[in-house]
Amino acid sequence: MKCRTRSRGFTLVELLIVTLLGSLVIMATLTILVSNQQTLTAAAAKIRGQRTLRSGMGIIAGELREISPATGDLVAMGDDSVEVRVTRSFGLVCAITGGANPRLTVKTVGEPFARNDSIFLLAANNPLTVADDVWKLGTVTSIVGTTTCNGSDTAQVLRVGGMTLGSPPDSVGVGAPMRSFLHYIYGLFMIDGEAFVARELSGLAVTGSSTAAAMVGPLRRVPGAPTFTYWNSSGNAAIVPSQVARIRLVLRTMAEIPGGSVQDSIILDIHPRN
Repeated sequence: MKCRTRSRGFTLVELLIVTLLGSLVIMATLTILVSNQQTLTAAAAKIRGQRTLRSGMGIIAGELREISPATGDLVAMGDDSVEVRVTRSFGLVCAITGGANPRLTVKTVGEPFARNDSIFLLAANNPLTVADDVWKLGTVTSIVGTTTCNGSDTAQVLRVGGMTLGSPPDSVGVGAPMRSFLHYIYGLFMIDGEAFVARELSGLAVTGSSTAAAMVGPLRRVPGAPTFTYWNSSGNAAIVPSQVARIRLVLRTMAEIPGGSVQDSIILDIHPRN
């Protein structure tokens, strides 16, 4: 006598339960994957923001460390901008024809002087004392030509306006340093609707104009939160630019990512030269 065994399949209820459990496992796995992807995206955005901030702050810090507030290089200071006087060219005087609108032969170091450059020229006056040394302010009115200093070094012959060079003890001697400068504003500018740290020539534009050259950004602009703060040598708030011994720069970044945004900030204390 033969026994028949009947093969039994899954019931509909069992299939539904298996399908439901499988779906739950898949959904949990996808949730973990999406969460991990968001975490990686946020971390990458934060790293990019920090790199951008550091590179931009390195440039700004380098410029601000070179200024001398005591001698007027810090022109104006504000919560979200600072105006500084930056050296463009430097030279040493080789020969002088004095009087009003003097003619100077200057050996240049780096960029040559140009017409209409604002310049400072050191008048040592009495060479036996430093108490009467002064920087004379003038303007390069014309480039007369080129020549040599000491028979070898290339030099420019400049006509300078706005100053008079007399005889000792009111004098500028051979070897006197001369530098030209530009006024720059560093600060937060709105460019294409977003905040950037940018630089522009003072007097040629207004905040938010397209003449500002973006350096760092886009940034998060917080109303009322200072970007620049200033202290004197005693650690108190500096009232006038000549008192500034330390400048604190605070930049805040924000990057949009799927599902939200990533924010970060960086703080740097800058000590200008005396």
